Amino acid sequence: MEKQKLHAFWKALLAIALGIALLTSMAAISPAWASLSLNEEREIGRQIYQRLEKEGKLIKNEKVTSYIDELGKLIVAQTEERERFFEFDFSVLKSPSINAFATPGGFIYVNLGLLTAVDNEAELAGVIAHEIAHVMHRHIASLLQKKSRLSIATIVASLAGLLIAGDISGIAVATGLASATSQTLNLKYSREHEEEADRTALRYLVAAGYDPSTMPSFLKRNNKFATYSSTLPSYMLSHPETIARMAYLENAILTQYKDSQGKDDILGRLPKIQSLLLMSTGISEPSNNLRYFQERLSKYPANPYFKMGIADAYFRMGQNDKAQSYYESAFREAPDDSDILREFGIFKYRIGKNEEAIFYLQASLNAQNDALTKMHLGQALLQKKEFTGILNLYANFDEEAVEYPEIFNQLALAQEHIGALGVSHYYLGAYFEHTGKPEAALLHYERASSLLSAGDKRLGKISEKMAKLTQEIRQNRRQKPSQQRLTI
Repeated sequence: MEKQKLHAFWKALLAIALGIALLTSMAAISPAWASLSLNEEREIGRQIYQRLEKEGKLIKNEKVTSYIDELGKLIVAQTEERERFFEFDFSVLKSPSINAFATPGGFIYVNLGLLTAVDNEAELAGVIAHEIAHVMHRHIASLLQKKSRLSIATIVASLAGLLIAGDISGIAVATGLASATSQTLNLKYSREHEEEADRTALRYLVAAGYDPSTMPSFLKRNNKFATYSSTLPSYMLSHPETIARMAYLENAILTQYKDSQGKDDILGRLPKIQSLLLMSTGISEPSNNLRYFQERLSKYPANPYFKMGIADAYFRMGQNDKAQSYYESAFREAPDDSDILREFGIFKYRIGKNEEAIFYLQASLNAQNDALTKMHLGQALLQKKEFTGILNLYANFDEEAVEYPEIFNQLALAQEHIGALGVSHYYLGAYFEHTGKPEAALLHYERASSLLSAGDKRLGKISEKMAKLTQEIRQNRRQKPSQQRLTI
């Protein structure tokens, strides 16, 4: 227990330190929220987003981000255009908490925990609509204007620190780390704000074509999880009692929206998004994922994505026969789905069945040109020593936009096989550069420059890369002695 408290204490210190790092960049902004312009508010939200992105707190899976963006914009389209103060941005945060929240400037964040907790798209849309309503009514701005004696930089630093480190509010108050920050932690939406956001969200939900009853039903089902938890900025901690919220929402549905025949799903991709999130983020243990997907499959017995999730969990638990069975079942339900084909192919590769892996991965790539699929197909081809196939696979690839460094290694081995040693060393240099090994990268770039022909266009790139790597190595060597002294 003492160790946990100490860990939480250092998390708190880290959060404040990370937040304070924003102070310098915010110095040019006026110190009082009372005079904050819309452009300044947008800039603050943008800087918070950049810090979250830099700290790796945002999920970057293209299918996930495009889905949440499309859903968010569907709700925004129901708002009053003349009252839209900002362009809205929607992101998914790597947090197991069942929440969503807005920061200044129209930035909406949906937690991974919320995405995987909802039963259908309408429930998710209702929570997003609630956050959009807060922005449309400028509730955040009105709260911050009441704290005008606090500098903008202090509030931004505090919010960024909280989002990066998680729940530290109790630690901050208990240790008195910073009085200004502690004051910021006391920001709270009023009950009037919350009810206004709920009622407005209900209107947006109905206008978008969703079933309004999903808003109170989601609150009821997840009340035991304290749906709006302390892992959010504290201005999110004052939602009215869940029972009261359900009461006025249900009353509004019975009176204003009694004839509404909305849908549970419109975009229709939520089960796939839920499965991809839990399979790819590693935020939950395989045994927990197995229970989650089994529960989902009991509600939706034919859903291929939940079967895919069960298969992935069984594989990670070392139960390959069960994994095989569920992958086959998912494939039968959706034989043309690129994600199921890819995951089945990756499974086949991992259990040593390369011929079958290549079949499923190629089928997935034919359905959708996906970088992850391509990388795994390259691995399977490499295992079979099909070097020409690797070269054909990456015939038109953009080396400046490579997402997976392993691709450079595959190309290096394929080029070596056909005798192009200079090109092989060039790709090995790129591989080590992208995997954080500057000395090895420099060595291979030097070898490539001595082997490539005089007119090769790669020589100019190599010269630039070598200069950059040499400087990086020197900096690392200068820092090493001081790091050693700190360790002692």
